[in-house]
Amino acid sequence: MEELVTCEGTVHSIIFQNAENGYTVLRLLTEEGEVITVVGCIPCVAPGEHLAVSGVPETHPQHGEQLRAVELERSLPEDEEEIFSYLSSGICKGVGPATARRIVERFGAETLDVLEREPERLTTLKGVTARKAQEIAESFRQHMGLRRLMAFLAQYQLPPVLAMELRRQYGDAALEKVRENPYLLSGEACGVEFSVTDGIAMGMGLAADSDQRLQAAVTFELSHNENNGHVFLPRNKLISATTQLLDSGAELVEQALDSLIERGAVVQEQVAHVEACYLRRLWEAECSACIRLAGLLAADTDRSAQAGRAVDELEAHLTDIDYDKAAAYEKKLRHDVMAHVHTYGEACPKAMPIIHLGATSCYVGDNTDVILMREALLLVRDKLVQVLARLAEFAEQYKALPTLGFTHFQPAQLVTVGKRATLWMNELLMDLEEVEHRIASLKLLGSKGTTGTQASFLELFEGDHEKCRALERKIAAEMGFDAVVPVSGQTYSRKMDYAVLSTLSGIAQSASKFATDLRLLCHLKEVEEPFEKNQIGSSAMPYKRNPMRCERICALARYVMADAVNPAVTASAQWFERTLDDSANKRLSVPEAFLAVDAILSIYANVAGGLVVHEKVIERHVREELPFMASENILMDAVKRGGNRQELHERIRVLSQEAGANVKDCGLSNNLIELIAADPAFSMLSREELTAHLEPARYIGRCPQQVEDFLAHDVQPVLERYAAALQGKETELKV
Repeated sequence: MEELVTCEGTVHSIIFQNAENGYTVLRLLTEEGEVITVVGCIPCVAPGEHLAVSGVPETHPQHGEQLRAVELERSLPEDEEEIFSYLSSGICKGVGPATARRIVERFGAETLDVLEREPERLTTLKGVTARKAQEIAESFRQHMGLRRLMAFLAQYQLPPVLAMELRRQYGDAALEKVRENPYLLSGEACGVEFSVTDGIAMGMGLAADSDQRLQAAVTFELSHNENNGHVFLPRNKLISATTQLLDSGAELVEQALDSLIERGAVVQEQVAHVEACYLRRLWEAECSACIRLAGLLAADTDRSAQAGRAVDELEAHLTDIDYDKAAAYEKKLRHDVMAHVHTYGEACPKAMPIIHLGATSCYVGDNTDVILMREALLLVRDKLVQVLARLAEFAEQYKALPTLGFTHFQPAQLVTVGKRATLWMNELLMDLEEVEHRIASLKLLGSKGTTGTQASFLELFEGDHEKCRALERKIAAEMGFDAVVPVSGQTYSRKMDYAVLSTLSGIAQSASKFATDLRLLCHLKEVEEPFEKNQIGSSAMPYKRNPMRCERICALARYVMADAVNPAVTASAQWFERTLDDSANKRLSVPEAFLAVDAILSIYANVAGGLVVHEKVIERHVREELPFMASENILMDAVKRGGNRQELHERIRVLSQEAGANVKDCGLSNNLIELIAADPAFSMLSREELTAHLEPARYIGRCPQQVEDFLAHDVQPVLERYAAALQGKETELKV
């Protein structure tokens, strides 16, 4: 056995680190001042961290002396310079050396605690918004999550590389998953001995007769015997081996096995008078192999060999489609699917006799439509996220800028520019939830046949109902779906189209509300959509800045909302198992709805990313109305000084009418404060005290806090969940 050498020190620098498997080459500055090269699986390590390493000295032919880590203990840095090195190394997204220095200078030795437990304190630093603080905190949380996962594994002498594999499989929930079910460690990916994971589970208090333990042992035995070349175990041998593994009663093991069979994780099948138990994936693999072998072994007929050659031919010509030839066939046959059957058949003459066998046009068309709708919904989802990201930046920037609220488009209590943006965003979040639901719940038609009975497939499978079911499962899996519709006529229910277009209609409604608000704000000259340097607003009036992008959103949104009626009427008018008056309509209504929503969201993102806010105009409008809004506070202040509430209320009513007439009839400024100051009834208040009530920030309530809470709790998790959607290229508007 190799003799281990132990050293302790601070990580000085990282020479190399593989993010996939954690392999690291680092320089360790020992307590004696010596610099040692350490290599091994040390994920998430960073300069400034303390390491106690036990390892084997080695001499690399190119890099010289180094220590291959076998065991190590880690601890976070404690003094400020070490914390700075640690934080500036890139462990937190968005934190470079400059930001790290400012954070450490502000929080000192508390820095790491602040990042993990009180990240909102980061906003006290200049330039660190609530959103950026949240990003930094989330990045640090993920980093610490992996460290804690490694620490958990280290308790049981399990190597850090397992943490990387668990993180790949379960993401941030890895530690929670392993704590809930330690037997995951004995799965294929990690391959830890069952006795080790069983010891962990029992040490954590899991009962010896728990279903989790019993079922884990059964699946372990099946996996273990796979390594010995067995795809199944006879039921009696499996029960016996598991009983021996657990030192448990056979009855409990048998119950656990039956539970696994019932939920489909294990398949039991009669094989040569033996009750064979398979892991499902092995059973499916064997079934697939058997089908191919059956075709090869049926050499007494030409049909099996021909079928194999036909399948090979079909696979070879999957993508080289002659669309011109298909168009010519469609003109001749007046049938789109049969046109492609003949076109495909010419490319695959060996397969021509079996192409479309047992199928209907809807097997091709309806399944394809569902796939296309799901793919289109994924694109719509990503564009929704992009719009949300742009509005989030806008809301954060203007969360505290007071502006007039409007009810009935009449001035009302103040809100803020950023708070108004959250109203638009909240509706988009509702739309996103609908889109996610549609994506998750869409089901393929499957292979239902001409009237939904699967009669043709039952005939092909010689009366084997299970093969009909298995075919549909395979179709769903091949196309990336969880299931097919349970029952149908020839088509899937056209209510599915209605549900999808209703979701798109919801997006159109939200976008139209935003665009209408912005058109009104543009009229007020408070907020405007982007306007390029050489853009022309009107061919007749050169001074015009028409909000044409928002007008286009509203126009397209009306089209989508009206279009959603199409599938509603179509679904209601379907006769029995099938009628064809749906086809021409859905070929227009469904794709055009998606195209219109795609355009709407492209314009929405463009506008949201370039909104122009005229703060001085907003301030002037606020000042014009603020005296009226301040009147209630003035009334309360005067009553506190001894005034009669009813008498003062009447005086303010009369004076407000006079001030209003001055504004509307005479074109003067709002002079309500001057009128109140001159009224003897308000002699208890000085002009300065009256003017003090005209600070807009006093009338916006919790707007800034509402924006911050909404962005942190509702929007940021969405942006993180779909971070990849924010990496794409922005859509360029050409008109």
